[in-house]
Amino acid sequence: MAAKKKVANKASAKKLNDAKDGTWCAFFQYLFPIGLVWWLVDENMKKNVFATFHLKQALVLDITHVLIGVAGSILFFLDKVIYSVGGLFIFVL
Repeated sequence: MAAKKKVANKASAKKLNDAKDGTWCAFFQYLFPIGLVWWLVDENMKKNVFATFHLKQALVLDITHVLIGVAGSILFFLDKVIYSVGGLFIFVL
């Protein structure tokens, strides 16, 4: 029983240590280029579960942000086209 508790304590201590070591790298992940470069250059951050999790989360947020921007641009363009065609249709009537 005591051996299991020591293993659990070592695992939780490693998680806590990863979180402490990767805090700044995880913070900078959300400032896209800075965090990505730091993660790519620093071998310790590649092994850090905490920093890697935040890198993945930041990449998903960045990709979603770009897709929403592209969709908004397309819809804005389509709005203008539909408005113009509708105006022309009303003018012809």
